[in-house]
Amino acid sequence: MSDAAGQDLEIQRLEEVVTTMLAKFSELKKERDNLLETVKRRDETIEERERTIAERDATIVEQKNAIEKGELTIIEREETIEELEAKISDKNSERNKISERVNSIMSQIESWEQSLELEESGGKEHQQEMF
Repeated sequence: MSDAAGQDLEIQRLEEVVTTMLAKFSELKKERDNLLETVKRRDETIEERERTIAERDATIVEQKNAIEKGELTIIEREETIEELEAKISDKNSERNKISERVNSIMSQIESWEQSLELEESGGKEHQQEMF
């Protein structure tokens, strides 16, 4: 085999490696975009739930004011407080679970980005070694 044929074979192998890396990079980029979209939707869901909690908090304040004015009976007042406290507890628990899931997704994205950076820098070093 001549030097030209050997170089042609090496260039062909390099082209295959680059094509494979570009395809994997595209897949990873799509996955990253999907994960970012998921995080965005979850953030929107959290914001919506926080608005709902704020509205319920306002309702609690209104009902507490009504209680202070004596507009509700003691039994109604206790039932309302228990219901609202249970709802607040449920929403706080739900918010914590969503926050944990979002943090987990963010950690996965950060880990993925770090591994992508390592792969890119490792690929550059490998290319430099080849030439």
